Amino acid sequence: MTDCSPIQLEFSSCQGRKVQADFKGGNVSSDGGALLLREVDRRLNLLSRAARLFKDDRDQNKVVHTQDSQLKQRVFALAQGHEDLNDHDHLRHDILLQTAAQKTSPLASAPTLCRMEQRADRHSAMRLTHLLIDLFIAFTVFLADKFAAFIERSQKIVSDLLGRRV
Repeated sequence: MTDCSPIQLEFSSCQGRKVQADFKGGNVSSDGGALLLREVDRRLNLLSRAARLFKDDRDQNKVVHTQDSQLKQRVFALAQGHEDLNDHDHLRHDILLQTAAQKTSPLASAPTLCRMEQRADRHSAMRLTHLLIDLFIAFTVFLADKFAAFIERSQKIVSDLLGRRV
């Protein structure tokens, strides 16, 4: 017989909102992977750092949706397979995506996200590239430290990047 023990996963809270995954119903979503991505991003602080790399000439006294929350909204939606900005007319009200973007109110509309994407230029792309390279190097150093003994014993390390063996 199948053991149907209730499992409950606790995630970091969002502006006082308790975030947990269980099988009791309530606000139900099939996009729970966004919460896992949110936890990884909270540890790396990648999206917040990336958001600061893009210029934002808006009057900050009138800003409703920060560049940080817009970038999180867009990246987490892309990770869930929602590549079309028009999807955000509905997604902006999704409680799980709001939580992943650290908001408790409706997220940015499709036109607002479009304007954010239009602010990206060559210089911000280069800064983002440097951030990702720095993160890659830090991760590589971390792995090298953790697996130094294994690497020393290995005569050959195989790296599979984009399906090509190096």
